[in-house]
Amino acid sequence: MINEVRICEIQEEIRKIEEDQDEAEKCIKKFIHECENIYEDTQNSLRMMCVEFEACLGDAHMINLVEERYKLLLQVQCDSDNFVADIKKEQIEIKTKCRSVLEELEREKQRLEVMPI
Repeated sequence: MINEVRICEIQEEIRKIEEDQDEAEKCIKKFIHECENIYEDTQNSLRMMCVEFEACLGDAHMINLVEERYKLLLQVQCDSDNFVADIKKEQIEIKTKCRSVLEELEREKQRLEVMPI
């Protein structure tokens, strides 16, 4: 009887971990998609910078402002790349940890199933 109760508890733990993992995966994918959209917007802005440089018509002050914006956009792009890479690394670590916990719970469940009552 005690084994059956623990087996049910383990099954519930497994179900909960899998649900949480699915939800986290959805959130991470959505977040990465949003970061990719920001990256694309930044890329588009960088492409448009040549038009802005031309619009300065040699005005040193305007050129400095456009150059500063260009540097900021490059930094945003770099930070975005690094951030997404960090998120993907963390995602892999979470998956590995969840897989390890799930395997451990499955082993315990199997051990209890073969144990005499």
